[in-house]
Amino acid sequence: MSGVELRGVTKSYGLVDVIHGVDLSIGDGDFVVFVGPSGCGKSTLLRMIAGLEEVTAGDIAIAGRDVTDADPSERGIAMVFQSYALYPHMSVRDNMGFGLKMMRRPAAAVASRVEAAADILKLGPLLDRKPSQLSGGQRQRVAIGRAIVRDPKVFLFDEPLSNLDAELRVSMRIEIARLHRELGNTMIYVTHDQTEAMTLADRIVVLRAGRIEQTGTPAEVYDDPVNTFVAGFIGSPRMNLFQGRTTPGGGVTLGGVVVSPPPAARLVPGRPVQVGLRPEHLRDARAGEPALAVTVAFSEYLGGTSYVHGEIADGQPIVAERRRGATPAPGDRIALAFDPGDLRLFDAEGLRIP
Repeated sequence: MSGVELRGVTKSYGLVDVIHGVDLSIGDGDFVVFVGPSGCGKSTLLRMIAGLEEVTAGDIAIAGRDVTDADPSERGIAMVFQSYALYPHMSVRDNMGFGLKMMRRPAAAVASRVEAAADILKLGPLLDRKPSQLSGGQRQRVAIGRAIVRDPKVFLFDEPLSNLDAELRVSMRIEIARLHRELGNTMIYVTHDQTEAMTLADRIVVLRAGRIEQTGTPAEVYDDPVNTFVAGFIGSPRMNLFQGRTTPGGGVTLGGVVVSPPPAARLVPGRPVQVGLRPEHLRDARAGEPALAVTVAFSEYLGGTSYVHGEIADGQPIVAERRRGATPAPGDRIALAFDPGDLRLFDAEGLRIP
């Protein structure tokens, strides 16, 4: 068993509280991604799990053992940082095996583990090179290999791809996902990049200001956000959030049009609501159906997909996705419709209305 448990974990620097009573259970073999804006506490939380930051209050358990006060070396973890932190004078082979040598492991065992990790990461031809002779992606693979040879219970990744260019980030995401499938270890990954979170995670933990806003599978967090923060943070482009008001007849006024709420939505007439709608759920209106009148500001043409930016009748901004057909020009007026089941409603405080 190599799960991780956080129970009432807090972190304070003097009078400043940065982590507020986090409770989280991570199962054996799960790939969990902490995601959130800069300063939300995701790296601090990871460093507390690693033992690099002291816990102000609460408990942390790894593989069923309380490690709250244990040294990092005693926790059964291996961490991959944003910087590669490779020794420039050592070969790839020596960089990967250095930690085991410091633990006084037999030379034959070190060599065997290094060779096995190099085989997994396709680093065999590079073992005798120095870090200066490697690309950024190769250096990051060496840093991951250094973690693999330790055979940890839990892998911790702290924004490991942020120093790579866009193409390398995509290939390294694939490598890390493959690595998880092959090794099956518990992995905790920190990023501010929601694409990494959505593509890698078994479960996503969305953080804001040191608190967990929502935990769930990528599909759950994307399709059913619990509040407007999660709705606006997860998704690119973000979910459209409009100001509306409920009507006595059980509808919602939006941009001068009365639209039907999602089935079974519990609404109080006359109350302000926030209406959430993903760009991909907007389509050209058919004749006779209620539609939002949109004035186009500009369109982003991305090949197979276009994003149309504009304003609805009351001036609120809107983004719509188009996968085919003509791309409207600035100043064009179009009518967009959607299915009621795709709406997500939130109250005036930003909490989801079930």
